[in-house]
Amino acid sequence: TRNHPGNAVVIFMHDRPRRYLRERFRRDPDVPRPCILPRMFTERELMAAFRQEQHQAFRKEAGRLDQVALLSRCVRELAEPGTDLCAQLSRTDDAGFFPWGVRLADLLEECFTQGLAPEDLMYAEGDVAPFGAALLGSLGRIFQRYREMLIESDLTTPGFDAFMVAEALEQARRNGQAELPGFLAGKAILLAGFGMLTGTENTLFRTLWEQGAQVFLHVDPALAEHGKGHWACTEQATWIAGWGAKTVLA
Repeated sequence: TRNHPGNAVVIFMHDRPRRYLRERFRRDPDVPRPCILPRMFTERELMAAFRQEQHQAFRKEAGRLDQVALLSRCVRELAEPGTDLCAQLSRTDDAGFFPWGVRLADLLEECFTQGLAPEDLMYAEGDVAPFGAALLGSLGRIFQRYREMLIESDLTTPGFDAFMVAEALEQARRNGQAELPGFLAGKAILLAGFGMLTGTENTLFRTLWEQGAQVFLHVDPALAEHGKGHWACTEQATWIAGWGAKTVLA
């Protein structure tokens, strides 16, 4: 940044590196003073900032009870008379649904995080409990209705933010309209400390990289020199190959 660190944006996997970098700026005698620190995001904060840029309406983060309540409504809407799902629901109440709702919320949050829209999974009888089999048989429809309800209720989750951001970026890339939001425009963007990407992280970070972001990996140097290295670097090697990226030692 030519001694203007405020022109940089650094994205970390979690908050601890941000604290170390701030301390480094505070103690390093070579840092010009006064100076503006780089803007630093965790991956989760960056997803939320992108989502806010795309959708200006205020959204409250849905807690676990909110998620289960929405899923209970989804399942009851989709449980048509005569179906196995309806039969299973008739044997329980809200308290009985709760443990299934928690499992379902976790499963759908993972789908959101990976950028995947599941389909109905049929014929799970015998592999899971009857209520679980009924839920899996309607999983794709539950996912779609749950997504609609989150939007209608102005609620969100970290995974849902990531899913919506990745979906919008993919659409923009297909239309040749991918561009950085205002808070990143003209900034030197650095991605540091990541080793294994979720589906939505891959979409977001690849878009940033294509717009000029630099990615810093702390791995076996052989990965940069020969394209492969220690077995612990397998995920990074797959990442580099998938992007068709060029690696250099730093």
